[in-house]
Amino acid sequence: MAIPNYYSYKKIYTSGDMFTLTGSDFYGFAETVDGLAKEVSTGKTLTPKGTYRTDQFYTSYFRDRVVADFDLELPNTQNECLFALNDNFNYELFKFKLDKLRENNTYVYSKLFIPSNKLPFATSLRYASVSSVSATEFEIGISDSSTPAFSANSRFENNNYLSAFGNVVAATAQTNIEPLSGEFSLFAITKTNLLCLTGNNTALTVVEDTTGYESQNNDLSFNELGGITSTKDFLYISDTGNNVVLKYDIAGYSNNDSSLRFRRNYIELVGGFGGATRQTKFNKPTFLAADGSQLAVLDSGNKNIKIFEGTERVKTFLVHRASENAIYIIPDPTIDMDTAIVRVYQTPSSSVFIPYTNILKATTINANSTLYILKETPNGMYELSFGNGSTLGDAPKSGSKVTLTYLAVSGAPSNSAKVFEAASGVTVSGTAYDPIISTIAAAVGGSDKESTESIRQTAPFQYASQNRMVTAVDYSTLVLRNFSTLIKDMQSFGGEEALDPEFGTVFLSILFNADVDATTIQTTKDAIVDLSKQLSVASFNIKFTDPVKTFVECKTFFQFNANLTTLSRNTIQNNVNNKITEYFTENTGKFGQSYRRSNLLSLIDDVSPSILSSRSQTLVQRRFEPTLTAVQDHTLRYAVELKSPDDITYILTSSQFQFKNKTCILRNKLNTNKLEVYNSEDNQILVDNVGSYSKDTVSIVGLQIDNFIGADTFIKLSAIPANESAITPFRQDIVQLDPANTFSRIVDVEPGVSN
Repeated sequence: MAIPNYYSYKKIYTSGDMFTLTGSDFYGFAETVDGLAKEVSTGKTLTPKGTYRTDQFYTSYFRDRVVADFDLELPNTQNECLFALNDNFNYELFKFKLDKLRENNTYVYSKLFIPSNKLPFATSLRYASVSSVSATEFEIGISDSSTPAFSANSRFENNNYLSAFGNVVAATAQTNIEPLSGEFSLFAITKTNLLCLTGNNTALTVVEDTTGYESQNNDLSFNELGGITSTKDFLYISDTGNNVVLKYDIAGYSNNDSSLRFRRNYIELVGGFGGATRQTKFNKPTFLAADGSQLAVLDSGNKNIKIFEGTERVKTFLVHRASENAIYIIPDPTIDMDTAIVRVYQTPSSSVFIPYTNILKATTINANSTLYILKETPNGMYELSFGNGSTLGDAPKSGSKVTLTYLAVSGAPSNSAKVFEAASGVTVSGTAYDPIISTIAAAVGGSDKESTESIRQTAPFQYASQNRMVTAVDYSTLVLRNFSTLIKDMQSFGGEEALDPEFGTVFLSILFNADVDATTIQTTKDAIVDLSKQLSVASFNIKFTDPVKTFVECKTFFQFNANLTTLSRNTIQNNVNNKITEYFTENTGKFGQSYRRSNLLSLIDDVSPSILSSRSQTLVQRRFEPTLTAVQDHTLRYAVELKSPDDITYILTSSQFQFKNKTCILRNKLNTNKLEVYNSEDNQILVDNVGSYSKDTVSIVGLQIDNFIGADTFIKLSAIPANESAITPFRQDIVQLDPANTFSRIVDVEPGVSN
C-alpha cells in the first residue's frame, strides 16, 4: 500500500536559501501550516524568499511522489499551453498561458523528490513485532535487518500496563520512522477495546483506550473484536460480532507527522453478514494478515480466507483559492472510482473533516450540497472537481485540505484468480503442517476501463437511471456497469410482464461469459442483490431466471453451376457452411437478437457467382435433461409459435434415447398434437400418448428414459415453426445455432443452364 501523501506536513530541511526568520537566513526544519511556512520546533512564522524553490513549497505538487510513481503526466497538454491562430492576444491570455507552463514546470520539479526527507539506512533498519501474547503478558521484539533473530526482547506484564482492560486477544506493532530510536507503537485488542500504546524497550504509554469505531464522535461501538494486523501506515481490525473489517490510517504513530500525531483516522469498513461465496461479506471474521497490496481475512464462520486485491493510495491537495473551476489532477490510471473517498478538512492541521459524496450518488443537489465530481480525462488519467457554490453544491473554502483515498487495482487481470499457494508451512504446538488450499470462489469484480464504443451505447441509459434502480432498464444498466467483466448480456423485466405475473418483482436473466464457473455465478447474483438493496428506491423482490436457449437448425440447399467458378464443389460448400456459422455468430447469441432466413440466404447467394439460388428449412430446438430411470414430466416453451399438425410431416421429433432397451425418439402423431415414443429400430410405437404440444409449449408427461445415446446428457426436441422465415426471441430467450444438426447440400443445375 502506498504511503499517504500528507506532503503539506512533511518537514523540509532548509539551508538558508528559502526562508528568513526575524530578518536572518533560516536554517532548520520548516513545514506548511494553514498556508504559512513555520519553524517546526517553535511554530514561528517564516518569511519566504523570492526564490523559485520557495514557490515549489507552496504548490499542491510539493513532495507529491512515491518511489513507485513512474507514470508521469503533465497537468496541462501542449495545446493548452500554446496560442491558437484565432486567439485574441492580450495580457490576460498571455498570463494564462504562462501559468499553464509554470504549472507544468512545477509538476516536473516536484517529481525530483520523494515524500519523506527521512530515509532509513539499509544497514540499520529495525522492526518491531509481537512475539507472544498471553492472558498475563506479551513480548515485543526489536530486530535489526542484519540480524534475523530478535536481538532484544522486552517482556511486559499485562498487570503493569493492561490490567484494567482485560485479556489481550491479539496485538501488532510498528516501529518509529527514526531507524535508530528503538521506539515503536503497539496496537492491541481485547474483546471490546482497542488499545493504542507507544514506547520503547523499557516503558509503554497508553495513548488511546477506546470501544468505538472512530477516535471522536463514537456513534458505533465494537461488538466482539477478533483480529488485528498492520502495515507501516494502516491498521486493520476484525469485528467478529458486527461481521466487518475496519481500516485505519496510523501514519501519525510512526512517521512523526505532527498534525496526525498519535491519531488513528478511520478510512472505511468492509463487510456485513454473508456466506462463503459473498466475497465482501463475512460470518465471524477473526485473524487478519496484510502486506503492501493484499489483505487476508479468516472468515471463521464460513471456514475460509477471503483475499482483497488493491493498493491503497491517498492524494492530498491544498485549496489556495476557492474557485468554481478548480480542478485537481490525479496522475494515476489505475483508480477504482467506486472506492474513492473524498474528505475536506477546514485547515491542513484539522482532524475534523466533511465527507463529500459522488455527484452520481446524489439524491438532491442544492447550493449547500457537499458533492465531488471524479471523472476520467482524455489522456486516461483522472481529475477531481467540486461544485460552483450554487447549482452544483458547495466548494471547499480557501485554506482547506482535500484528501482523495482510493484503491489502485489491476482491473480485469485479477478476475478468475483461483490458484493460491502458502508461502510456508504452519507449526502448531511444535508440529509442522503443510497447508492444503482449496479455492471456494475465484476472484470477481475486476474490470478494465470501459471502451469508447461501450460508453456510446450505454451512456444514455446511465444518464436516465441516475444511479437508481427504478425501472427494469435501470437494473440492466447498473448491473452491467458493475459486473461487465463477467456478464455477456442481460435482460430485465417487471413481474407484471412475466408469463405468471408477479407484481412487486423484477426478473433478471443473465447470460454469463463461458469461463465463469457456477460458484462465481452464485457469488455475482448475491452481489447484485446487495447492490439492489443500496440503489433501489422501492421495495422490489429480485428473481433470477435462467436464459432460455432456442437452438436453430438450418438445412440449406443451393443450386450450383460449376462452369461459373474455378473453385471446387467442396470449397464452395465449405464457404457456404462458414457463411452460415458466421451469420449466427454475428447476429445471434444475445437477448433480443433474431434469426432472419432472408438475410442468411442473401449472404449465401453472395458467396460465389456459381450459386444460382438457395433455400433453407428452419427448425427450432429446445433441450431437456431427464433424470435417468425416473418417471418425470417436462414442460418446454418455445420462442415462437409451432406449426399445426398435418397428415404428412412430423412437426416434433427428438434425438435418440434408450427406452426399454430400445433406441427410440419422441414425435407427434400425424394429424394430431399428441406425442408418442417411437422405436426407430423396429418401426414400433412403444407408448402412444406421452404428452402433447400446443401453440408454443410442449408438455411431456410420465416419461422414463433409461439412458442417453451418444455423448450428450440431454434430449433435443426439434420442431417446425409456424413461420420459418424469422425466429424472434421473447424476454429471456436467446437464439443460437445448433451446428450438429445444421448442414448444406448442393443441387446441381440441369445441363445447359448457365445462369
